[in-house]
Amino acid sequence: MAWEPIERLPEQGKGDPFRSAAEPILAARGKRTASEERQDSLAASAEFPASDMVERLAISDRFLYLERADGRCERVRLSRVTGFAREGKRNIYAVRDAADFSLCRRDDCPAELFLAKHLASSGEFRARNLFFPMVPSLLFFHVAFFLPYEAQIHPVAHWNTFRVIALIAGVVLALVLPTRTWLNGVGLHRARGIIPWLRWTVPMEEIDRFVGSRLPMNEGSDLISVDVRFTDDRRFASLVKSKTSALLRKRGTEASVAIAHLTEIHEQALQPTE
Repeated sequence: MAWEPIERLPEQGKGDPFRSAAEPILAARGKRTASEERQDSLAASAEFPASDMVERLAISDRFLYLERADGRCERVRLSRVTGFAREGKRNIYAVRDAADFSLCRRDDCPAELFLAKHLASSGEFRARNLFFPMVPSLLFFHVAFFLPYEAQIHPVAHWNTFRVIALIAGVVLALVLPTRTWLNGVGLHRARGIIPWLRWTVPMEEIDRFVGSRLPMNEGSDLISVDVRFTDDRRFASLVKSKTSALLRKRGTEASVAIAHLTEIHEQALQPTE
């Protein structure tokens, strides 16, 4: 277990009262504002419960300290914080072999600036498979709302039941079949649904390797394909186990830079910790 419970956070400018040797705080983040509390409540999920949101944060040269929204205080070795990614107005920080944490972005926050300086950031590789999986849903919606009723063929009760079944089938397929896949400094993610609600994440330490290949495009742009391979077979948002993910693609010359940053983050995530 990477997160260690502690009694309280050390104070900035003072030594850690729980250690015999002084450990000065290098950067800190104060309590959440009312606006940040509302944002945390809206962003709460199974991956980031409301009770686990960060109230305060402090960083020393060896540890990162957190006070959670429910009052719990914990710390983790700074070497276990391996990467971060930006999602909307939030930063997601990856912690090796432990629960990740997220922060609302603040302007000129010393803790965020410290982590950004010491962690490699990367661009995102995204792939969407939305249109073709929506075709069956659209067919069911067409049956439910637009298919003309033939009174001489079907009784009204049977036809209304059929329309309700078609509507339910269309909604279920729209919530399950469309997928979004993205790779960033935290790991590989996949979400299902036209409104993404089912989400899976494979952290960097469970990825064996990823290989980027470049295909030349017109007007000097690139198409980068990334083949992500896992350390073992797994069901990654699928009923079938696999040891590799679908290819992720990104256009633009910055893709090769993102690959280099992702490789750096991956290597850091695999390094042994104390």
